[in-house]
Amino acid sequence: MTTDVIYNDGSRHIENCSNAILVIVIAALFIGTVNVAERYFRLGDSIDMVVEGRINPNTAGIGSLVNLKGIGPSRAKAIIEYRQLNGKAVFTCGEDVQKIKGIGPKTGSAMSQWLCFD
Repeated sequence: MTTDVIYNDGSRHIENCSNAILVIVIAALFIGTVNVAERYFRLGDSIDMVVEGRINPNTAGIGSLVNLKGIGPSRAKAIIEYRQLNGKAVFTCGEDVQKIKGIGPKTGSAMSQWLCFD
């Protein structure tokens, strides 16, 4: 895409705007990626343990926990804080996740098929 640009001194130039647009788009994507990574890893995430498409709530970081149905960043953070306060392997079954404030039987059963406890 080219644009006819008229400068204050009256001179005219035809400039290629597609490169500028491409740079802006790449910068926006990069900045968004950095912000997401910074938000998730600022809490000192452990290495996520995913077994056969399942997530271990005893070891998973926020990035994996938010993939569970009904779990957003605040509940994922609450899961991590709960296990930090109560020991390493606090969750032994799907019902144990209901100990977290805001996770009831409906949310617990919806995500229990995606949990593992190895």
